[in-house]
Amino acid sequence: MDTLELIRLNYETIFAGQYDVGHKQFTGPSLPKICRFCEKSSPEISFRNKAHAIPELLGNRQLVVTDECDVCNSLFARSIEDHLGKFTKPYRLMGQVRGMNGIPSYKTPKGLSRIDFQPSEGLEIQHHQDDHFIEIVEDENRVRINFIIERHSPSAVYKALVKIALSVMSTEELRNFTHAKRWILHSEHTQPLFTPLKLLFYFVPGPKPHSGTSIMLLRKYATSVDDELPYCLLLLAFGNLQYQIMVPALSDNRGKGIDVPFKIPRFPSAFGADWPYGAPMPAEVDLSSGELTEPKQFTLSLHYGSIGETVG
Repeated sequence: MDTLELIRLNYETIFAGQYDVGHKQFTGPSLPKICRFCEKSSPEISFRNKAHAIPELLGNRQLVVTDECDVCNSLFARSIEDHLGKFTKPYRLMGQVRGMNGIPSYKTPKGLSRIDFQPSEGLEIQHHQDDHFIEIVEDENRVRINFIIERHSPSAVYKALVKIALSVMSTEELRNFTHAKRWILHSEHTQPLFTPLKLLFYFVPGPKPHSGTSIMLLRKYATSVDDELPYCLLLLAFGNLQYQIMVPALSDNRGKGIDVPFKIPRFPSAFGADWPYGAPMPAEVDLSSGELTEPKQFTLSLHYGSIGETVG
């Protein structure tokens, strides 16, 4: 049985959409009184801030969750979304993902080189020869860009993705995720809810294959008899990336503790092997660690037509 057939037989879509700019769309009640995350109610908490169901840094400026209180909104921004931003920054720059302050810029740790995106001119690269930031492979008309991914907590990145899933599901469905809600609210990231915290992803070559931010939330049918499949899957696509995680539900534990083996079916990329810029590249990363990572080099390569040099 191929993966798509496995998913079709075992999962239903409970939320899907594509978001960018335009008229605001909402999840949650029109007059919120109880926060879907901390479960506190007004007047103890307030709902004044505009809480995005998918962080703005991933390109969503449309979808807003109405019942995320201001306290939780502030906590998520500093506790988990900051880590997601650091983890994805090079991809967001190269994929032209426009957040609240536009497409992000990048500076090397020494501050000698940088990349900016100019709407009229595209990528603008300033390179200092002592920085080893840019490598030119002339016989292949290729430029290698050696990014450094900032220190971040991998577990916090996973929490930020779980938070997205919890933001778009119905309040009735949230009852199946009480442990996940408590976990993402905890500012300490060293204790995983389960292991391993696997992020499956595709990197799709080419200029901004995904327009805006796409999301799909899948729930296992009650009639499914495959116990190794997780209850809920999140798919998220933006820029050149397609992410997929398991969203931990109460029914997934099954009394086995945190080390529970799961069979996570990889949803195929929307872009096949005939994609003109090259076939999507599948990969996965373990985000179980709550410790801060050391700065890590990450290399992206680009084809070019010609290179101009500015001396100054």
